[in-house]
Amino acid sequence: MYTRCMREPILVAAMRVFQKHGVDGTRVEDILVGAGIARRTFYKYFSSKEDVLAALFEVATAQLVRTIEEARVRLGGLAGIHQGIDTYFDFHESVPGLRELIELGLRSSSQLAPRRQWLRDELVRVLDDAVREHDGRKLDPLVYYALLSAVEGISLEVADGGKKEIDRGRKVIHALLDQTLARGSKLPPRPRAR
Repeated sequence: MYTRCMREPILVAAMRVFQKHGVDGTRVEDILVGAGIARRTFYKYFSSKEDVLAALFEVATAQLVRTIEEARVRLGGLAGIHQGIDTYFDFHESVPGLRELIELGLRSSSQLAPRRQWLRDELVRVLDDAVREHDGRKLDPLVYYALLSAVEGISLEVADGGKKEIDRGRKVIHALLDQTLARGSKLPPRPRAR
C-alpha cells in the first residue's frame, strides 16, 4: 500500500497554525486539526510542538542561507551581503512568528539553539567569503559574529513595528556594514592558525 510522507503537509499546516495562534498559543491539537490528521500520524513524524518548530526553523534558515549565498555569488562581495541584509529583513515581513523563533533560538536550552548556531556559523562563512572577494582581507570571525548579533538584535527590536520600523532597522544595518567592512577600515586581521 502506498503511504505518502506527511511531514511536509504537517509543517505547512503547522506554519499556518503558528501564524494564527502564535508559538505559545499553539497546541499539538491545533496542529492536528489544521493538518487534518490523527494524533498517531503526527507522532510518527514529530515528538512535540517544539519538534515541529525546530523543523520549521531548519527549513527557514536553510532557505535564508541559500538565498544570501546566491546573492553574494550573483552580485559579488559586499553588494551581495547588502542584498542578504535585505533578504533577512524581508524574511521578517514574510514569515510571521519569526521573532518568536529567533527568541526561542537565543535560549541555550531550546531545541532551536543548535540550529541558530549553525545559521550564525554559515552566515559568518558567507560574510568572510564576501570580504575576501571584496578586498582580500581576512578578518577575525568575531567581527562577523558581532555584526550578526547586531542584525539579530535590531531585527528583534523592530519586528513588531511594521514596515516602517523594519525599513529603519534595515538602513541602520546597511550603514553598520559599510562602516565596519568598507575597504580601508582598521579592523584587526584574523589570527593565523598555528
